[in-house]
Amino acid sequence: MQTQNKRTVRILILILTFALLAGCGGAATPAPAEALPQQPEALPGQTEQLPPTQPANVNVGGLMGPTGMALVGMAEDARTGRARHNYNVTFDSAPDVIQGKILSGELDIAALPTNLAALLYNRTEGEITMIAMSRLSVLFIMAAPEVEIHSLEDLRGRTLATGGQGGMQEYVLRFLLEEAGIDPENDLTIEFQTEHALVVAQMLDGRAEVACFPSPLSPL
Repeated sequence: MQTQNKRTVRILILILTFALLAGCGGAATPAPAEALPQQPEALPGQTEQLPPTQPANVNVGGLMGPTGMALVGMAEDARTGRARHNYNVTFDSAPDVIQGKILSGELDIAALPTNLAALLYNRTEGEITMIAMSRLSVLFIMAAPEVEIHSLEDLRGRTLATGGQGGMQEYVLRFLLEEAGIDPENDLTIEFQTEHALVVAQMLDGRAEVACFPSPLSPL
């Protein structure tokens, strides 16, 4: 694969470096603490002070929902001029939209579902790398006021509206149903919407009796 003039996209913003220091030779008498020269405080694993850098222009992408919520602070700091770099943070409704922006070089950093991160890594032969992964535990199943749902077993025979088809939300939902002995294909009907906002609209106007949401949308 040609890599010239392509930028490496780093997914999520978390770099953790550990350094192991080993010495050899004979023992020596340590100098008194007050006699040691004072060194500027360095980051973990950093052996010398880094020179100051000019602010960089960084295009950051995120999804509307739990993933995007983690980028709100960065977007606000950039808007008010408190950020160290010039972050241009944008949010999209679907993972495939961000995927296109990453592959075209429009984005430098993105927060994505883990399965899409792995797909992009393999597709670009490692040119796009994942540098951190988080577990949020943010999915909730909600029911309309007249519907009684106390366990996954109560989903049998019902229609469940949700988003996130082809992403972690679908995979986690199917896994939990199967672990509870429920066949996602035959024991209930799962209706996927292209955006979580459409699922919210279905719940609010009574068209959906049960829905699966990520946490920012669950307190309806």
